[in-house]
Amino acid sequence: MISLEKMKKLILTVSFVILFLIDSVTGQNIFSGEPIQVVGQMNSYSTTAASNSSYRRISVATGTPTDGRGQWVKTYNVQSSSGDFTPRTMSGGSGNGFLFISGPSSNRFQNKWVFSGTSVAALNSINNVSAFNSGNDMGLNMSNAGRYTFVFNDCGYTATNAKFYIAYTQNAPVTVTRNSVTVNPDRSATIAISSSDSLSPTENIYVRYSTGANFASTGTSAIVQASPTNSPTNTSWSATIPTTGSVSSTIKYYVFTSTLSLTTLNSLIELEKSLAVIRVDDSLGLNYQYTFPSTFTSVQSGNFSDASTWGTAYVAGGNYIISNGHTVTLDANSSVNTIQINAGGTLVGDNGTAKTLTISNGGRFSNSGTYTSSSFSTISFAGSGSISGASTFGNVSISGGVDFGTGSSINNNLTLQPGSFIQTNA
Repeated sequence: MISLEKMKKLILTVSFVILFLIDSVTGQNIFSGEPIQVVGQMNSYSTTAASNSSYRRISVATGTPTDGRGQWVKTYNVQSSSGDFTPRTMSGGSGNGFLFISGPSSNRFQNKWVFSGTSVAALNSINNVSAFNSGNDMGLNMSNAGRYTFVFNDCGYTATNAKFYIAYTQNAPVTVTRNSVTVNPDRSATIAISSSDSLSPTENIYVRYSTGANFASTGTSAIVQASPTNSPTNTSWSATIPTTGSVSSTIKYYVFTSTLSLTTLNSLIELEKSLAVIRVDDSLGLNYQYTFPSTFTSVQSGNFSDASTWGTAYVAGGNYIISNGHTVTLDANSSVNTIQINAGGTLVGDNGTAKTLTISNGGRFSNSGTYTSSSFSTISFAGSGSISGASTFGNVSISGGVDFGTGSSINNNLTLQPGSFIQTNA
């Protein structure tokens, strides 16, 4: 017998799964019961299920985006024999092209997306539909045997944003899997990727990344290309996201394949970047991510600007801790939120030339070790702040209210910016 409590949990679980599946199926701008079909002269305008495309979201798990992240995808196998149909060239116009359609079983052609004139769609490119429920069939060169993948933006029943991408690959498109991420000392990140097979000559693997909340058309993203790491098998890949972001930044990314070049992809608007995808691994729409730390502790003695001193690249606005036994020299003007000198640690305020360490508004200078300064050394408070521990400063500049604590002194200049003040100096 199942207890009442277990039965309740089972019902809740089943209900959640059903709701998730309903959202996955029906969360579209073009009715899921009348999916987009890719039909034309190549398949005798057949409207059987074999012409149906599949709906997918990219970089988002829910909702009904019209900005390229909701898509209808169909891949045809074009071969001289044993394919979906044989190679051919269609010049466009009535009876000599293809179109995207959606409608009830009684009239699959009720809604159609085509060109307003007679022209040929571009392979391995983003195309713009120019007519909805009028116009002409679109031409297409399908003379080469291989796979043709159609990706249509789920724009709804309109020609607005009715864009599509057609990718040609010699073989079946590979699937890609993001395996791991390694954040490097210079704050770049190396993404390890695997593919189900080696790529067709026109196929490439990319990583799209952003510091924004998502990959919506209002955001900003960039793309890097992956390179094989197990030649000649070419099923293991690596891509490096360059140094980007700041303290506590979260970088979101996903892995995908496309036949467009890297230069072309990065020149596209955000909607088209989302659309120019054959296969994708975006963690089921949640995207992958990594976050930069905000606190950095010295791992050895060295210059403040050296990545080897902190084990990672210097990031403006971070919290920096100098460990026992380490001496860190300010070799370049730097900005921090807090600087903490632990017992046994030493901060040298300059390298023989004028250097300024700026502490952000609300920041802190904490010294339980040694601070060595000269006339070239300046500590600048960008706003309010505090000082703890006994330190002898070379120069201090204040732009807010600073609690100077006890036991500290200034050998050279104290500069008070308008509106600034020292709260205590016992």
